[in-house]
Amino acid sequence: MEKESRKRRREELYRLVALAEHPDFDTNPNIRAKWERLKGGNEYPTPNTANVQVEVLYEGNVIFTGNREEVRKEFGISHSNMSRKLRENRPDRKKRYYRIKE
Repeated sequence: MEKESRKRRREELYRLVALAEHPDFDTNPNIRAKWERLKGGNEYPTPNTANVQVEVLYEGNVIFTGNREEVRKEFGISHSNMSRKLRENRPDRKKRYYRIKE
């Protein structure tokens, strides 16, 4: 399994480099679009995490507001789990939702 995934990633990287080095890369929008699609990127751009205020909602009401670290300490969740909850907008097992305060 690992060999297959490495081979696939290597092939994708090769295609990405080949498209970027194509002579018409700057002028042909089709080549540029293929390159963008292969490149992927950050579908969920995270804001500056030092200044982010997170709201915790339970049954539609805000029950806690604080920065990421305060929320993680208050509710006992890991850093990666907090990021996942913010990104996917799914509740935890106690039906609490986490969102970035706007």
